[in-house]
Amino acid sequence: MSEIKTIMELSVNTLAQQQHLALKKHVLKILDEVKQHISNENYEKVGDYLSFSPSGDGYGCDNYYIDFGWGEEELDIQEVCSKLSQLKPTSGGKWYER
Repeated sequence: MSEIKTIMELSVNTLAQQQHLALKKHVLKILDEVKQHISNENYEKVGDYLSFSPSGDGYGCDNYYIDFGWGEEELDIQEVCSKLSQLKPTSGGKWYER
């Protein structure tokens, strides 16, 4: 009973703040790990953080990107920064205003 009470009492602002901080921590951890592997010249381990992106339209080129996703979701740096931007506080200090 207390679990549902706790969840239902969460404000939208509190949830957005927690999501922002958790996602930011997740991204920085991945970047730190990739940086550490490169610093230690463990280049093959960087591949564990990469996902393949085919060109698809015949005009671009296939490439690899650092995957910031979790579970089944894949996120590149632009997508994860967009999510972080949506979750950050507004100029009025509110964490969520939509």
